[in-house]
Amino acid sequence: MIFDDKFFEEEIMWDHKVTTLVKKVWAVEINILDEIDRICKKYNLRYFAAYGTLLGAIRHKGFIPWDDDLDIVMFRPDYEMFRKVAAKELPEYMVFQGEFENSLSRSFCKVRDSRTTAIEFMNFPKEYNQGLFVDIFPLDDACDGPDKITPEFIMKTEMWAALTTPHIVKQRMDNGVKFILPKDILECVGENKDGQGE
Repeated sequence: MIFDDKFFEEEIMWDHKVTTLVKKVWAVEINILDEIDRICKKYNLRYFAAYGTLLGAIRHKGFIPWDDDLDIVMFRPDYEMFRKVAAKELPEYMVFQGEFENSLSRSFCKVRDSRTTAIEFMNFPKEYNQGLFVDIFPLDDACDGPDKITPEFIMKTEMWAALTTPHIVKQRMDNGVKFILPKDILECVGENKDGQGE
C-alpha cells in the first residue's frame, strides 16, 4: 500500500500527539494486514477486526491514537487454513509465527515484518524475529445461543482466559468467582505462561 507524505505528518488526535514514528509503525502494520487480506481473499477466509483495532475503527475511524498494534480474529477453520498457507503465501520479508515459538506458548499467531524491530521480549535470542506485527486470534469462544453454552464450552473459555490473562483469572478466583475447572489447573496454566502474555 502506498501512503502519501500527509499520512506521516505529526498531529493531535483526541488530545494525544501522534508522532511521525507512530504513523510509520501504523503504515507497516497496515501493509502486513494488506498481505493477510490478500491471502484471505485468495483462500476465501473470513477475518474481523478485534479488541482495540475494532474500537479504533469505530470510535476513531482508524487507529486509537495511543495504540500501536493491530488485532484480528478468525473463525477456527479459517484460522487453521491461514496457518497452513501463510508461510508460502507471505512475501519473503514477512514471517508467520505460530503458537509455539522459542518456547513461547500462546493462544494466537502473528505475522511479522522482518525489516522492522519491535522488541517484545528482551531476553530472547537475537534469531527470534521481533519485527512489527499483526496478531491473529482464533475465535473459539463464540456460540450460537444460550442452549449451546455447555460445561465443555465454559471450560474451554476458562482455559483460554487462564492462558491469555492469568492475572485476571487469579483476581477473580481471589474475589470468590467460581470456575468449573479446578483452581490448581487454572493456576498451573497461568504460571506456565512465564509472564510472556500480550
